[in-house]
Amino acid sequence: MKLALAVPDCPVKFGDIGPPLNLAILASYVRQQLPEWEVKIFDGTVKDVNVYDKIAAYQPDVVGVTATSPQVNSAYKLMDTLRAIKPQILTIIGGCHVSALPEEAATHADCTVVGEGEHALIEILKLKQSKLPIPKIIEGRPFENLDDLPLPAYDLLDMSTYMSFVMMSALGLKHPTGRMMTSRGCNYRCPFCYNSVRQSKVRYRSAKKIFEELEYLHKNYRIKSVWYHDDEFLANKKRLKEFTELLSASNLKDKIEWACQARVDSINEETVKLAKENGCIEVFMGIESATPKTLRYLKCNTITVEDAERALKICKSQKLPVHGSFIFGSPDETLADMKQTWKWINKHRSLMVGIGVIVVTPFPASKLWEYMKGKQINYDNLGFHGELSQKYVIDKAITLEDFEGFMKDKVLMTWFGNQVATKPLWQAMAHKTSGLMLLKHPVDTLQIIWSKRL
Repeated sequence: MKLALAVPDCPVKFGDIGPPLNLAILASYVRQQLPEWEVKIFDGTVKDVNVYDKIAAYQPDVVGVTATSPQVNSAYKLMDTLRAIKPQILTIIGGCHVSALPEEAATHADCTVVGEGEHALIEILKLKQSKLPIPKIIEGRPFENLDDLPLPAYDLLDMSTYMSFVMMSALGLKHPTGRMMTSRGCNYRCPFCYNSVRQSKVRYRSAKKIFEELEYLHKNYRIKSVWYHDDEFLANKKRLKEFTELLSASNLKDKIEWACQARVDSINEETVKLAKENGCIEVFMGIESATPKTLRYLKCNTITVEDAERALKICKSQKLPVHGSFIFGSPDETLADMKQTWKWINKHRSLMVGIGVIVVTPFPASKLWEYMKGKQINYDNLGFHGELSQKYVIDKAITLEDFEGFMKDKVLMTWFGNQVATKPLWQAMAHKTSGLMLLKHPVDTLQIIWSKRL
């Protein structure tokens, strides 16, 4: 029997796309547990890929689709089309959005999976083989020991499509680039995150398993760098030490660079030194805000502005570059609050090689989603792209006009600042944006340029 796993067609085909590791893991697990099933993966985020046509040509018995909130309308359209034209195919849908709103998703597929998919998918395929009834909604049992999962089925992906990482290459990360996920779950309940209203025990793959996958990617795809997708890669100090010991004792230490995400309260001198000495070239830090009341809300009173400053200074002292991420538009955040955070960013630019600014987003099943109950939300606008007026729906303490004016300015300045940080100064200044910035915001622009010298 045949199984097709798919990411729906994406309205915007991005230059930086990552492999669908979730589907590759599912495929690998199915091949391990039910070797009689043939499996293929179709990724609609890849340019010139029409997922429906690919699936129709493959003629599978079962189709499983995953989707984030910005992708979910495309996923629903794909499921509806398959059910109308090829009703003999069993359709399954899963993913974070579906887990948050299973009753909605169940109107578009024969079966909806809530939570993690490995155990649930095996159960569904066995029922299909036995021609037994399949529940409309299935609760996926969490996979307790991640080391029991086989390596992702990289052989089912055109890996050459995913090996370029423009965002990281600007920082010096070498190509080809691999992506890895080494944990599941989160200990925190940040209101903008899917984890904020669910119990999600943190589970880690062992250092040994991480190193085995790293060896596999280097041997088979000659990768020279890795981006770790985990929300927090540096939190498990014991595992980090074991992993860096394996790396240090191998011939990969000087061949592979890596970057990761980390909370500011995971940063200490020992951790940063260990990471830096073993190939880490950058840490992405969710600082979020420099206004105490907004930071308390976004981080559930677990970190302070002083914690962020301390973390940045530690990384600077160890020469480990930091990319700081900031969120604007939280409930009750005023224009004065936003300006305070921007002033802090400018003051600390010399401690960061890059800055990202985003609009707070009420993803389904987050605490922000609950806060927004009763407002119409277009899923297509929940991603990083789209009109600000369509994104900004938490309009309590600031007008939409003021918010749009602030964000458009700061997005442009952030882009300019990142150019200054990552390119020769003459090259950044040669761009027409530099002249525009000097005219509109001479003080801020000079601060950005000066930070290059520090």
